[in-house]
Amino acid sequence: MTGNQTDRTMANAIKRLGQSIAAAIALLMLMAVPSLATGRDYDCETVSIGRLGALQTRAALANFVRCAEQHVSDVGWTQAEADFHNDPKWKDGAMYLFALDTDGYLIFSAGGLSAPGDANDSPDRVDADGKMHRRRMVYTAGMFGSGFVTYRFGNPVTGESSPKVSYVMSVREPHGERSAILGAGFYPTAAPGTCSPNRVRASLVYTRTDVEQFVRCAELELKQRGLVALHDLGSNARWQSGPIYIFLLGHLSLDAVVHPSLEGQYLGGLVDSTGFEFVKEMAAITANYGDGYTYYEFTNPATGATEPKISYVRNVKIDGFDYILGAGLYVAADKACLDMPVARDVDTRAELELFVSCAADMVATRGTNAFDLLLNHPTWIESSTYIFVVNQQCVSIVYPLEYRADANACSDVDADGTLFNQNIKDIANSEEGKGFTSYIWQNPATGKEERKTSYIVGVELDGEIVAVGAGLYGLE
Repeated sequence: MTGNQTDRTMANAIKRLGQSIAAAIALLMLMAVPSLATGRDYDCETVSIGRLGALQTRAALANFVRCAEQHVSDVGWTQAEADFHNDPKWKDGAMYLFALDTDGYLIFSAGGLSAPGDANDSPDRVDADGKMHRRRMVYTAGMFGSGFVTYRFGNPVTGESSPKVSYVMSVREPHGERSAILGAGFYPTAAPGTCSPNRVRASLVYTRTDVEQFVRCAELELKQRGLVALHDLGSNARWQSGPIYIFLLGHLSLDAVVHPSLEGQYLGGLVDSTGFEFVKEMAAITANYGDGYTYYEFTNPATGATEPKISYVRNVKIDGFDYILGAGLYVAADKACLDMPVARDVDTRAELELFVSCAADMVATRGTNAFDLLLNHPTWIESSTYIFVVNQQCVSIVYPLEYRADANACSDVDADGTLFNQNIKDIANSEEGKGFTSYIWQNPATGKEERKTSYIVGVELDGEIVAVGAGLYGLE
């Protein structure tokens, strides 16, 4: 053997020894990290970051269910089920956990739409399309360990049967003597089955989630109908309401194909008060990232004033050409409204004041276009908390309940003889134009008449002062 051969042999031996040592170190590191050794490659500490009810990705859904399985392993089924039913970390709106046994019978459902042993508790249960979704869950979890199942199911938030994507997985911890499959699902916010006009329309766009769904549904409209949909996007009330509207720009030309006031014009040269070329920014975002947000100032068609605007834009391809599709939200003058609690989270006098004040601002800027939001959007109505609007004749022009819906006179009294409508009107017409009032009214959460404390703000609408208000029951 030559010297060179000896050197190469020694070098190879040293290399193999180094590889063996590295493998041994890696094995020791793996053994020292239980979360990896058991196959857990997900982060349960961040599972509740952001609102759980807004979860809309398959990756996040799988992470959520895997962490729920780990919770079962940590605390046992009894405690875990209680948490899954009651803890907002595990249940929020249409996002909830459920479990089946391996025969397809329900163990529990935190959504409240099904219960073990009820008329629908069958492995052969079918959805509106005739799909045996429970059978698919059992097969998917049993054959593959975990996976996604798509079907139609009742949405506890909307009350409608809607497309649903669920992630199911076999659980290591048996539920008594039954092997269990754990799952949860989300309702896609922009799918053909979720883009109906009764659910997605300009007058119901209020949050960033709304505007993204609104734009995605407009994209579906274009994909399904092609350029013939442009007329509706530019003129139909579904796609334009007050300050909310769809716009479509040519990606290369930057001409407005659809716009309520600038259609046919070149928009590439537009700048806001800071000199920001926001249309060119939209083109760059859609070209490089596919979708995203642009922040700028623009004229609000509802008020005629230049206001801060947040627009969501997407790249869409129609007949082989790229377009910029978008819609935007004008930011409320009162920046506190950006952090306003939604109806279900209003608990204190301070939160009630902010809630009503922001509703009053919206009525002032959107006019009667705001009524659809106040009557149907979860930001403004949830169980016993809701916005009402009363005019100078004491008629409720916005009121979501059937209870005493005909109480539309200034002489109407509550169970204690209080002239509640007159008091509401007087506060709206007062010099300060806002204040609290108390009266007896039915609580929709209990069905009983209880004392309600309402906050009222007067707003000018179509030349007269109207009272915008909301109340809390049991408020000291």
